[in-house]
Amino acid sequence: MDAPRWVDLALLPEVEAERRHFDASNARTGRFFWYFFVVYSAVAGLVGAASRQPLQALAAIASLAVLLLVARSRGTDAFRRLFAPVLLALTGGQILLWMLLADEAPATVTFGVLVVPTLLIALRLRAAEAFALVAVAAVAAGLQGWLAPPSTEREMPALVAMASVGIISFLGATIGLAITRRRRSELFAELGRVRSDAHERLRMREELESARTIQLSMLPREAPDLPWLEVAAVCLPAHEVGGDYYDYFVLGPDRLAVVVGDVAGHGVSAGIVLSGVRACLHLLAEELERPEAVLSRLNRVVRETGPERLLMSLGVALFGRAPGTVRWVSAGHPPALGWSARTGAVRALEGHQPPLGTRLPVSYAGVAAALEPGDVWLLGTDGAAEALDAAGEPFGEAALAVALATAAARPELPASGILEQLLAAIAGHRAGRAADDDLTLTVIRCRT
Repeated sequence: MDAPRWVDLALLPEVEAERRHFDASNARTGRFFWYFFVVYSAVAGLVGAASRQPLQALAAIASLAVLLLVARSRGTDAFRRLFAPVLLALTGGQILLWMLLADEAPATVTFGVLVVPTLLIALRLRAAEAFALVAVAAVAAGLQGWLAPPSTEREMPALVAMASVGIISFLGATIGLAITRRRRSELFAELGRVRSDAHERLRMREELESARTIQLSMLPREAPDLPWLEVAAVCLPAHEVGGDYYDYFVLGPDRLAVVVGDVAGHGVSAGIVLSGVRACLHLLAEELERPEAVLSRLNRVVRETGPERLLMSLGVALFGRAPGTVRWVSAGHPPALGWSARTGAVRALEGHQPPLGTRLPVSYAGVAAALEPGDVWLLGTDGAAEALDAAGEPFGEAALAVALATAAARPELPASGILEQLLAAIAGHRAGRAADDDLTLTVIRCRT
């Protein structure tokens, strides 16, 4: 019988937890004594057969049969459920058989004052169970004295044998019960600690789930409704609270700013910094026509409010309808990838400034590219290119560019369809491996 885990015991009522814990302990302890009984019964059976004592031989064979039956049923649910009465009946029967098979009363007493008390001390029993075994041992000693042939030299009165075995067994049972009470106190103390830890973990998990819900609710609920652009995005946190972020800011009927960010690390601290940056972006939304100035102000915010060495990459893509342009300003963010409907090539707009939160002097500058009908742009975090397969190989920016070109070349696919194709390519590379980092992708297709 395997010992139950503490976390499993903590979920049970105290009575049931105590029973399972002590049943497992008794199974380990009782196994040693059962093996001893098997050896003794086998020897007694051989001696009985050799000395032509059929009753002794049959009793030994019956004992072996019972022990083998118990051994075969140890893994069944019924055995685990009825372990305590089975243990009591088996141990009591073995004590009775063991002492009755002794040749003389002194041998019975010797066994009774050595093995039985040791057994009662080693097993974790209830008071009624322990004293029941004491009674069995005492009665067995008395029966042996009454039933065994008298010995002229070493005869021991039955009452003396019964009293000797009974008293020593009673002392062993008393010591065993004292140990059991102490172990019970230790068990309940440990269960209390495990339950407290479990409740604390549950509370923290609920708080993290709440933080995750709040964080995901900060993402745009729907794409901007613009006749000249299709936009689709997804954010897949790898942990309860991720560090990725994207947002849209409609600056006019012909102007759209798309923001993608990634806080270094995960957890609550990353989520707090991210929420602060989002709040600042919404306060500065009207100034996103000049994203370089906005990034400079955000750099000071992250540097002064975030924990030391906590950085955040952020990219702002400013799409203009007339004339058709894409302007990309990056603070340490992965490049924006653009597929040209006219040439079928993928180009990358990169930024070479450090991320937000750095204490180095920075001067953010943007780069621009033409925006033509049918063009597709991809903005994302490093969770896409750094997605690992089973061998630990990353997906890579080159594979991401190929996947973008393959999906964007299908004019029937809307932005959401292109996004699904990209996610499928990344998932195929990962091949079932759990994500190590958050993944955010934003796809923008120019209609006209």
